[in-house]
Amino acid sequence: MTEDTLVLDFLDQAGVTERLNRPGTQDVAINRPFEIWVDGPDGWVREDAPWLTYNLCWRLANALCALNYRVLAPHSPIH
Repeated sequence: MTEDTLVLDFLDQAGVTERLNRPGTQDVAINRPFEIWVDGPDGWVREDAPWLTYNLCWRLANALCALNYRVLAPHSPIH
């Protein structure tokens, strides 16, 4: 599995793809497990995401870093 395929799979699992495909969505943010923020026509809205575990957040973040040749560490978080 290539890195981009892995990232797309994690984005699907996390619920990001579905939210980005909604009409009017400008941005999607994950700041902690179990919630997703969506910037749409009503501004930023928090959505519950009970499937979005810490483990899935970590795997998604690591896959995004690998795809972009970045290091994920306490001294080097994703912005």
